[in-house]
Amino acid sequence: MIYLLIDENHSHAYDFIGRLSSHAFVEVRPSTNNSRKEIQWLSGVLKVIRSSRKDDCLVFVFDFQAVLAWWICHVFGIRRRILCINLMLDHKDCFRNRFVSAMYRKALPAVNFTATVTSEEYGAWLNSVLGISADYCLLRDVYHEEYRTDSPAPSSDVFCGGRNGRDWALMLQLADSMPDVSFTLVVPPDIAEQMKNNVPSNATVLTGLSSGEFVARLAASRVVCLPLTKQAPAGLIVLFQAAANKRPVITSDTVTMKSYCSEGRGVLLPNRPEAWKEAISCCLEDKAMASAMAAAMRDFCRVNCSEEEYVRVIDCLLDKVNESTSLQ
Repeated sequence: MIYLLIDENHSHAYDFIGRLSSHAFVEVRPSTNNSRKEIQWLSGVLKVIRSSRKDDCLVFVFDFQAVLAWWICHVFGIRRRILCINLMLDHKDCFRNRFVSAMYRKALPAVNFTATVTSEEYGAWLNSVLGISADYCLLRDVYHEEYRTDSPAPSSDVFCGGRNGRDWALMLQLADSMPDVSFTLVVPPDIAEQMKNNVPSNATVLTGLSSGEFVARLAASRVVCLPLTKQAPAGLIVLFQAAANKRPVITSDTVTMKSYCSEGRGVLLPNRPEAWKEAISCCLEDKAMASAMAAAMRDFCRVNCSEEEYVRVIDCLLDKVNESTSLQ
């Protein structure tokens, strides 16, 4: 049997996997009774391990839960195969990150642990950071056509939004230095509180939007900016939402975004204000170029990031896992 653990608080919908996959999944949803997310993560891992049997494959859509499951099985001698979808470990100089990195460093090269990355560049970067030589499978995040929304003519020039990993200071600096350009910033509540006395008159700061409202605001803008503060796969959902609504994307030159936005599909930049100002002005002035860039991104996502392609890769990985188990 193959067990798929779905975190009830996760923002993604994975119902399409069971519908499109050739494998029979047993879906496990952890309880969210406890307010501490760490306890929820652990309870979900324990629940899926108890629900499974010897040599079953456990599929995790949250990478830390996959690593945690591997450690529990390793310590207690429980035989399970782990498939981790989408590694997202970042590099931070703090005790917590060093401790977590040590957990990943041991789990990722293990023979019963298979992991995917959203870009080959990120996998190479992660190996370099951890000092290991683990093999990863390329599995791009999934693009849904449902991200497209009908919207009126753009009412804002620049859109930036997301929950984490955004360089909000850069966006405020850009808004302040481009008074003739309108900005829409959709930020977490704590960021909105920090910004409240420092917002230029040409910027609108919003928080607490539903996913539908978020996409509507994105589609009502002419350019989507994604200045990122981390190398891990941050910003990809917003990238897909921009592609679905044919909006050009300007983003940071990270190891993840390089794989998606190269070859004319987006603009990759270091987080330097002057470079971003020039790119924004260029996209706003050259509508034909901006439209072609957005169309190239949407075509790329439809082919390489479709639900069908996502499930095809997972099915191939599960076939390999089952094959290696049967040979033991």
